[in-house]
Amino acid sequence: MEETCMTPDSFVCVALIEALLSNSNPLLAFEILKKMLHSQTFLDLNGKNHLWLRLREAILKLSKDCSTSSDIMSLTEDGSIPIISIISDIVDEDGKEPIA
Repeated sequence: MEETCMTPDSFVCVALIEALLSNSNPLLAFEILKKMLHSQTFLDLNGKNHLWLRLREAILKLSKDCSTSSDIMSLTEDGSIPIISIISDIVDEDGKEPIA
């Protein structure tokens, strides 16, 4: 897409990130996430829309992967990823209550 001067929208970016994670390619998924965040190709990150929920799930997976966890932490520390909205949606193992 970049070769044809097209910019993917947030739906395409999230779908690519999810596909790469499911194919065990967290490094490339992280690179797409980083480009998406730096180009601001995303919807309201604090919203409760379905796309953001999917993106948060992908970010959580990347944060648990040893090859990308430090990079996710760096993005969080520089403010690219709003950690509060991610943490507030983490639920305990039974899926009922948020962890405070």
